[in-house]
Amino acid sequence: MTTSPIASAAARPHLDAYRARLARRRKEVARLSSWESAIGWGRLLVFGSAVVLAWLVFKAGRVEGGWLAAPVAAFLALVVVHDRVIKARQRAERIAKLYDDGIARSEDRWPETDGRSQRFLDENHLYAADLDLFGAGSLFERLSVARTAMGEETLAAWLMGPAAVEVVRRRQEAVRDLGPRLDLREDMGVLGMDIRAEVNQASLASWAGAPAAPPSPGIPFGLAGARVLAAVLGAAVTASLLAWLTGRATGLLSVGATLLAMWPAMGLFAPLKTVR
Repeated sequence: MTTSPIASAAARPHLDAYRARLARRRKEVARLSSWESAIGWGRLLVFGSAVVLAWLVFKAGRVEGGWLAAPVAAFLALVVVHDRVIKARQRAERIAKLYDDGIARSEDRWPETDGRSQRFLDENHLYAADLDLFGAGSLFERLSVARTAMGEETLAAWLMGPAAVEVVRRRQEAVRDLGPRLDLREDMGVLGMDIRAEVNQASLASWAGAPAAPPSPGIPFGLAGARVLAAVLGAAVTASLLAWLTGRATGLLSVGATLLAMWPAMGLFAPLKTVR
């Protein structure tokens, strides 16, 4: 049995680096998963403690919210930390998949694909069907690491049409330049996975080229005024909630002040309607 030239060890010296990085990322995923589980149980414990404490406080006839300040603050802190750990774990999983797919291609194994490139197949093309350029198990899906529809369309156009010698050489030079820059390729690959969801490229380009939507007429000083107003409203809402938690304001007064502070914020959403 002969070994494929693609799968020979001499043709894939980068595999050791890929495997080392894959092993490191898998360990990171395991560690972050443990932290994620522990923090999740911690959130549940703090929430349960807050419920019990609230029941004891209100049963004793004390309606002040100061007793709940500590568990509420702890719960909010755990929510923030939990979210960061989840994002870090998801990023590590994406990087691990990036290297896993790279190893599969280097070992002459087909990465898992969904046949989405079938949309590029033109039965009237001179060689696309004969060479299996598109579709499940095709050359396109063997080569493609594109994360956006625009990137996939670019690769499909390259496969379906010739290029000048100078253009081919520039592409080869770009490949040689990117080859050893694993950190850069890793960052680009992960960022690409974050936007892998289907994006209407035409709508995105149209939105990017359109003039900026003006702020709501009710907001003075334009965008700068909107930023200041958002900061002031956030501080007002936080102050009203803290006043209730520390027993310096009744629940009704606190809710009323919060709603009153949030009312002007509705004007901030007006510019967003023109972006949809």
